[in-house]
Amino acid sequence: INETGSNAIIEADGGVQNNTAPRLVKAGADMLVSGSYVFNSPHPIETIKSLKELSRCP
Repeated sequence: INETGSNAIIEADGGVQNNTAPRLVKAGADMLVSGSYVFNSPHPIETIKSLKELSRCP
């Protein structure tokens, strides 16, 4: 995708959790979708904050 000059947005949907989010971003994901991990969390707001922090690029 990058080699062709495409402006496509790469989205990762499914299995997005604290341990996978940084790897997905490092692999090139522009957008992460985390459904059940957030909705099944006893503290969804904190879970979202954690995912956002872990997904930041250095």
